[in-house]
Amino acid sequence: MKRKITALMLALTTLTSVSAVNVSAAENGYVEIFVSPAGSDDNPGTADKPLKTAIAARNKVRELKKSGGLGEKGTVVNFREGTYAFSEALSLNEEDSGTEESPITYRAYLDEEV
Repeated sequence: MKRKITALMLALTTLTSVSAVNVSAAENGYVEIFVSPAGSDDNPGTADKPLKTAIAARNKVRELKKSGGLGEKGTVVNFREGTYAFSEALSLNEEDSGTEESPITYRAYLDEEV
């Protein structure tokens, strides 16, 4: 299972370098969303109040995209260390894609093991 999650993370990751900032603090042009097994899907997705599931993170990205709030340089979804359980498949489509100028990146946070 650990290898499947790692493969999923690699498949979803866009190669880009991003400085760490909080979800709504896009002062460097990036918006970051945080996800943690200890989080809650009722949280806003900040570093202090992360979401719990990849599906909630995807939905948060969709909300930001519809409102024009992806960040001028893109959006990064950071998965904090831990094991993530999936109650349903994570499905991504064109609705979940960014642009060349404003990519959407899913990644493990820093050197943490997801």
